[in-house]
Amino acid sequence: MSGIGFRLIGFALYLYSLYSMYNNALDECRFSMLQFCLEQSLSVGHWWPLILGEFANTIVSMVLVFTLFFIYTNLEQPAELILNAVAVNFLGSVDSEFVDSDTGSECVANFKELMERFKYQPPDEDTGGYQKRCTQYADMVLKSMLGGMVITGTILAFIFLCAPTQSIEARMKELAEKEKMMQR
Repeated sequence: MSGIGFRLIGFALYLYSLYSMYNNALDECRFSMLQFCLEQSLSVGHWWPLILGEFANTIVSMVLVFTLFFIYTNLEQPAELILNAVAVNFLGSVDSEFVDSDTGSECVANFKELMERFKYQPPDEDTGGYQKRCTQYADMVLKSMLGGMVITGTILAFIFLCAPTQSIEARMKELAEKEKMMQR
């Protein structure tokens, strides 16, 4: 369908999905822990999984932004827009949805153990500048990735709203031509 109502529904749902994907990619708790690890000069084993998690969540969200756009461009009914938006939002939040109480308790215990081993100490003057720069770089890279995802998603939402689509007849004709080509 190429009607304005269909486009507006898709546009609104796409922006809502973008908001949801942004929140799924942004894990404030993990990012705060990453900043703490860098400030305290903890070993790579403490902060590397945190960076990997932030990077993976952002990449997955970016892939989902593009996937939802490609799905939307092939839909014809408003109900399909809703179902696909819900499905993609579920995929984006699945990693945080399946955390059970045992996993949560284990996480809290690990955090308490880490805090006991590494009491907060302000960085000394010799390494404080380096640690501050590392934290700033990590913050800048991760925020840039999230910002890129939001900008890309917003552009794709407006493309969906404004770009013309083929009519069903033109699409059927194109499919018939492809089928003839495959038969040859």
